Amino acid sequence: MPAPADRETLLRELLTAASTSATTTRDRQLLALATAYLDGDQDLVGVLAREHLVDHPDDVLASVIACLARRAPHPREH
Repeated sequence: MPAPADRETLLRELLTAASTSATTTRDRQLLALATAYLDGDQDLVGVLAREHLVDHPDDVLASVIACLARRAPHPREH
């Protein structure tokens, strides 16, 4: 299993790669949400998740990220 720093690097690389194909507002919002989570910015995650879920209430990924930001330690703390 990769070390926590390696996982974070991998996740950031995946987000960077995904940004090239994020053509919709929904996709870009999810990228911003995931980036805020990786940055450990719980307040921003909450704001972005609420805004995103107003337009896309069925988005399970956004809901999970928001829950993780509130309840679980930041990925760097594992």
